[in-house]
Amino acid sequence: GHIRHSIHAPSRTLDRKIPELVRKLKDKETVVFHCALSQQRGPSAALRYIRERERLLGAGAKLESGSGVGQVLKKNTEDKNRKKESRDEDADGEWEDVEEGEKKEQKVYVLDRGFVGWQERFGEDSRLTEGYRKEIWKDGYWM
Repeated sequence: GHIRHSIHAPSRTLDRKIPELVRKLKDKETVVFHCALSQQRGPSAALRYIRERERLLGAGAKLESGSGVGQVLKKNTEDKNRKKESRDEDADGEWEDVEEGEKKEQKVYVLDRGFVGWQERFGEDSRLTEGYRKEIWKDGYWM
């Protein structure tokens, strides 16, 4: 199964995918990373994303501890009162360049207990999880 509306980006593809993810997710207020348990690959991917976002959007990102669920990146903007334009998602999947004026605050989290924890709580909820197969998870997760 997978979390509804999520983007699957295997860790082996991150070197290539992270710049694309930063551009695609630049207008999202919150981004959540995870792996099976969110102990290594999920946090590592979140950190890589944060660093690439700062590189592409410029310096000024502030990293703070989250409220027990992971890491939070709060992106400072020069003018918080500036009117923000609403944008429709790119229907054709084309990427746009990030422009200086498009910087916005974004929180980056790591999902507590990863997909293992998610499926225990929300696996059978079809509003939140797609393609869930209970028989795969009935005996728990093992590595």
